[in-house]
Amino acid sequence: MKGVAQWILVIGSIIVALIIFAIAYNQILQVNQGIIEQRSIDQYNEIVSNLNNLCWSYIGTRKPLTINLGQTIEGIYAANSSYVDYEKEQLINSITSNKYSSGNYFCLKISNKRLICKNFECNVNFPFIGYIPEQFSLTALYYSLMGKGKIYTYQITLRRDADAINVFISGQEPTTTIPRTSTTSNGTTTTANQTSTTITTTTIVTECKSEELVKSVDSNIMIETLKYLIQNPRNYGSDWNKKTADYISEKLKSYGLDNVHFEDFDSGSGRNVVGEIGTGNNIIVVTGGHRDTPKGTCYSWPCPGAVDNGGGAVNVMEVARVLASCKNYIKNNKLRFVLFDGEELGMVGSGAYATQHMDNNGENINRMVNFDCIGDKDATGLTVYRTADDFSKSADKGCQLLDINCQKVNSAGSSSDQTPFASRGAKILWIKINNGCGSCYHQSCDDINRIGSSQMEWSAKLGTYVLADLYLN
Repeated sequence: MKGVAQWILVIGSIIVALIIFAIAYNQILQVNQGIIEQRSIDQYNEIVSNLNNLCWSYIGTRKPLTINLGQTIEGIYAANSSYVDYEKEQLINSITSNKYSSGNYFCLKISNKRLICKNFECNVNFPFIGYIPEQFSLTALYYSLMGKGKIYTYQITLRRDADAINVFISGQEPTTTIPRTSTTSNGTTTTANQTSTTITTTTIVTECKSEELVKSVDSNIMIETLKYLIQNPRNYGSDWNKKTADYISEKLKSYGLDNVHFEDFDSGSGRNVVGEIGTGNNIIVVTGGHRDTPKGTCYSWPCPGAVDNGGGAVNVMEVARVLASCKNYIKNNKLRFVLFDGEELGMVGSGAYATQHMDNNGENINRMVNFDCIGDKDATGLTVYRTADDFSKSADKGCQLLDINCQKVNSAGSSSDQTPFASRGAKILWIKINNGCGSCYHQSCDDINRIGSSQMEWSAKLGTYVLADLYLN
């Protein structure tokens, strides 16, 4: 029995030792990660300070910086507001696919912590950067067991250009292949070849040309906005309908649109949200889509309205966001963006708008671009309705350039918000998915799970291309 007791004592001692080791290891890991995380935050603040200084610097001024990101730093990016948040998977995809962000907010996303976003005085085009989880390897396991982990090191250059600050990885010009390095916490630098050995930068938009502007369209921004809108049905007159109108208004202001305002109708029951860019009145182009969802015609309540027509609403907003960066180039015309209410009741919002502006005020609204039924993941392309030669030619060029499968229909279509404008003589471009309104039309399953990021980008890119092609001077 004495031998058994001794074995029990030995085993118990081992278990206690392992527990103590685990606790100590966890504390060391947390301390090391905390130190690395704080260094990343300090470097983030340094970038913000430099961005603010560059806003007031001479064109051509350059500033090289190094930033080291530990494994708790999910992403750093620019945005147009302080609440543009991304899921971890979206950030990883944006980093590895070399996407660029844009805006006058600079955001830091830390795992399991509040998003940090700071504002500065000018626009910046910034590559998505962050820590990329590594695949399993003995080296990665060793550093993990040692409580060190790995650090992603980015060499970046900030450059003040005419219209914005442009940021390049490793100080190289766009389209240059750049090795990404990984550094252990003890300062040893190695090539990070376990996840991705290179970053190939994409061309940053510095010219207001249609083929360049489409590269700024970002499905991540659209999907994050859509998630907010579809939290509840937006049926006409509801409290959530009014809250989303406020939300959209603030978004349009943050994008830099001018004259953002509400236009109420039906004794205040309905509300259109309006913003515009451009100073001329030669041609007024209305780009719109409805933001409401049905109630009486909803076949299975509730109707979140992701495809019909949350996707269309956020497409209007995304096109406005991208084109607003070039609003100084719209000299002779005016691009007006309207998020209509009450389409599901018979286009009452777009009808009220057309009556007020075209009949009563006699405005020269002779072009209307409509987004309705957008983003369904099962769509294989777009259906493009058009009634003007310039719309047709520009849309055909856009579909070919962007490699989008476009079904062309030479009519205005019906039963959507372009109808009141078409009946008054305006020329129409209606962009929608090529599978109707999807398999969940007016049903409770028309939620975020119906949305495909590619399908969202097709329509926003095509709309951006056409408007830029025709109306940027």
